[in-house]
Amino acid sequence: LFDALIGADTLPTRKPDPAPYLAAVSRAGGAVARSMLIGDTETDRKTGLAVGVPVALVTFGPEGRAIERLEPEALLHHYDDLPALAARLIA
Repeated sequence: LFDALIGADTLPTRKPDPAPYLAAVSRAGGAVARSMLIGDTETDRKTGLAVGVPVALVTFGPEGRAIERLEPEALLHHYDDLPALAARLIA
C-alpha cells in the first residue's frame, strides 16, 4: 500500500521541517511538484507550507471541521473523495 514510510524517529528532524516529507516523496520515487500532503493537524499544515505543496486536511480527524481554521488548499471529508481532490490539487 505504501512505497515509503517515514516515522517520527526515522530522520534527525521532524515535521514541520520539510525533510521528512521530502524523504518520503523521494523514497517513493515521486516528484515533490506532483505531490500533496494529507493530514489532520496544524503541524501537517505547517509542513505543507514549508515544502510548498498543497495540503488537504481531513475533517474526520481529531479536530473535526475545526481544522478549517488553518485554511488548507482543500478539505477531505471522506477518503472516497481523494482521487478527485488529488486531480484538482496536483493537475
